[in-house]
Amino acid sequence: MKICIITSSYPRSSTDSRNAGVFVLQFAEALQRSGCEVLVLTPDKYGEKDEHPQVPVKFFWTLKGETELVNLRPWWPPDLLQLIVLLVSGVWNSVRTLGSYKPDAVLACWVVPSGIFGLAGKIFCGVPYMTWALGSDIWKIRRYPLGPTILRVVLRRASHRYADGVGLSQIVSDYAGLPCDFLPSVRTLPPRASPAVRDPWRLVMISRFHPDKGPDLLIEAMSLVRKHFPQARLCLFGGGPMEAALKEQTARLGLGQIVEFGGYLQASGVADALAESAALVIPSRIESIPLVFSEGIQTQTPMIVTDVGDMGKLCRKHNFGLVAQPSAAGIAQKIMEFFQTSDRARLAAPDEAGRLFSPTGVASRFLVQIQTRAKI
Repeated sequence: MKICIITSSYPRSSTDSRNAGVFVLQFAEALQRSGCEVLVLTPDKYGEKDEHPQVPVKFFWTLKGETELVNLRPWWPPDLLQLIVLLVSGVWNSVRTLGSYKPDAVLACWVVPSGIFGLAGKIFCGVPYMTWALGSDIWKIRRYPLGPTILRVVLRRASHRYADGVGLSQIVSDYAGLPCDFLPSVRTLPPRASPAVRDPWRLVMISRFHPDKGPDLLIEAMSLVRKHFPQARLCLFGGGPMEAALKEQTARLGLGQIVEFGGYLQASGVADALAESAALVIPSRIESIPLVFSEGIQTQTPMIVTDVGDMGKLCRKHNFGLVAQPSAAGIAQKIMEFFQTSDRARLAAPDEAGRLFSPTGVASRFLVQIQTRAKI
């Protein structure tokens, strides 16, 4: 089976881990190992690329070689121009590529803009496409003028729809008026050379620094936690539009000695950070199932998550982690409860949750579904 994956967020190389494309890479590799012929079509990006990637990649030109599209502001003229160029170039290159490659299936990651490119391929080349939605994909586009209309058109014209959250699947289904299946976003972290010793007072957050992800809530929570547990420390890894504001907030609250900032981590760095920390904190205001949630499950790292999206539901269903209200006070309360917990191992995910979040398993379920539909 020939599959073309169209995605706006794909790593420029195997060492690039700055966006959601890191799990698309492993998903594409899993499909290829299953015997599929896979081609990835994605916007070009700055930086050195793999000379011989395991999965063939076709990059198409855009105005800026950046990996983050979620922060584009269409009401700001420079960003609007970048978005227009992206859409025109994406449609043109998708039609050309799909017309020559002639895939059996097209998977658009994510609904916008990749679903628009898939729709163009269906109109001009007659190739059906499927969409895979992320939470940030849906939350962002539906705030734009005509955003809900674009979502409905792209989703309804797709041959099938997937979403990386159970609750998000229902939202996508409501927009489309058609079924949408849950397909989690996951990746496998590299094994460590030696076992790590968890620092009992170190908390870690690994995320984009964006208001939806709640890093400011976590920093404010640490100012409350410090009064009762002065030994507590927080490491924030990532980057994004809030970075300067977060560092200013840290200084203003006098947390310079207990809050540490790091940049984006490669997969091995994520594995190390999780293995060496007492707990992973996911303080999101709005969310589906973030990639780092599945990584916390994979590394059996105790977790403190906000009760948004599917995180709280999954923690309660599989009996792991601590679930907080999405506020500084709510997060602080659960952090302090964590530090008072003697049996922290019970807050790590059980094996049954780990089996649900396996890249090979996700790719296998996807293949079974599309092969079954092809026979109908």
